[in-house]
Amino acid sequence: MFGAATTRQTTNPPASADALADIVLPDQDGNEVRLGDLWRDGPVALVWLRHYG
Repeated sequence: MFGAATTRQTTNPPASADALADIVLPDQDGNEVRLGDLWRDGPVALVWLRHYG
C-alpha cells in the first residue's frame, strides 16, 4: 500500500481541554465559534480535516 505508515503512532492528548476553550474559529458557514461553547453542555469531538486540492 503506497504511503502506509510502517510504525504505529501514538497520541498524547491533553489532560484538560480548558486551554482550548477561548480559541475562536470559523464554522462551515464562516461564523465565528468559540470552542468552549461547543462543549458547554456535553462532550464534543473536534475533527480537523486536511484539504489536498
